[in-house]
Amino acid sequence: MGVTIHYQGRLRSPESLETLMQSCRDFASASNDWKFKEVAESKTLMRVVNGQNQDYQGFVIGVIVQPPGLCDPLGFEFDNSFFLQDYCKTQFSGASVHIQVISLLKLIEPFFEELKVIDEGEYWGASNEETLHRLMQECNQWMLETKRGNPDYIGPIVQENGRIADLVRVERSSKDSWLSKLFKK
Repeated sequence: MGVTIHYQGRLRSPESLETLMQSCRDFASASNDWKFKEVAESKTLMRVVNGQNQDYQGFVIGVIVQPPGLCDPLGFEFDNSFFLQDYCKTQFSGASVHIQVISLLKLIEPFFEELKVIDEGEYWGASNEETLHRLMQECNQWMLETKRGNPDYIGPIVQENGRIADLVRVERSSKDSWLSKLFKK
């Protein structure tokens, strides 16, 4: 439910990859000390094509940038045809981080044949901070109301893979045990 930026595209050329990665490294270093790590390994990437799950399994190369705060990683992991598809939930890091993520996407857009961006904060096309703030507030309000209406929901929760789950339903009988395990880590 939280405000998320979905993005996908294919690089213009294999040579664009190093320039894109350097741009991401430079942006991460210059922008509030964002962290980044390079990726070059075999793995599975979750994909959706024409509304159907169609995961990619094979060699992946790219970079993962971690914006500050409670934010999804910003992955630029390319398959063997230099295609990428990913998303970044910025809901819990605030509008300023969301705007910075959009700035990075705009910076690297020229390296793609076409970069498709679906921005649930509606900032990508309009650059309207007021709309972005309103949409984030609406999501926060929905989460509060949901948790008030059902105390079995907790969240947001950072998952092992670094992704943020808005709300997780935990049965009341196991909630205390589950929470104590979560916070012992």
